[in-house]
Amino acid sequence: MYKDIEKLYKEKSPYNRIKKWTFWIYVVFILISLIFNFFNKIVPMILVFIAMLVIMKVVIEKILNTKLHFNIGKKKEDEITLSLIIKNEEDKLFKGYSINNNLYNEKSLLCIIGHYRNLIKTKIVGGNLLAILSIVVPVILSFYTKEGFDFNGLANALPYLISFSIIIILLYFSYNQFIEAKKFLKGEDGMLERLEEIFSELYVEFLNESNVDKTKVKKKETKNQSNKKIKTSKK
Repeated sequence: MYKDIEKLYKEKSPYNRIKKWTFWIYVVFILISLIFNFFNKIVPMILVFIAMLVIMKVVIEKILNTKLHFNIGKKKEDEITLSLIIKNEEDKLFKGYSINNNLYNEKSLLCIIGHYRNLIKTKIVGGNLLAILSIVVPVILSFYTKEGFDFNGLANALPYLISFSIIIILLYFSYNQFIEAKKFLKGEDGMLERLEEIFSELYVEFLNESNVDKTKVKKKETKNQSNKKIKTSKK
């Protein structure tokens, strides 16, 4: 179930698709702009920037299957922002998936929300803090001897330890950034947080719909009881 949800997010999520397309368009046009900047061509740089905005607009319109327009002035009251359009389309996508797979109920939605919340917590705990501690703690422990802590040895080795630590931390963060970039290109960057947010909103929507249905049933029952009383009183 969770693999299917994540596959749907990577391949069909409007937010994820727009994010990846925007990244690649931005990279390509920035490189072109840098070339014009190198030759000190100001007008072509401006045209490249305008072309980038237009292409982004066309791509986003195609993904969302809607028409967008640039609004420089004051926003109208009934105007729907791009972020809200993306959110509505994404909610519609996952609501349809949940209904089709019999997951649009309180128990299943809570289960999905709990799953992704636990993954987010594990991700935070197992992140940079543990990696840094795994470097610092062994170094400190290496200066403990039978006679106690070797402060002189630490003082002599401190310049080398600082240099070594800086190199290790730089290598770690370079590797970490490579992993993050790989996740971004695969559509996994921020996926857990996004899915937890989507299904939390679906859960609230489900509860609201359930309350509306219960209210309708109560009104119907009350109406039926009133009709029965009227019939009984006529007899």
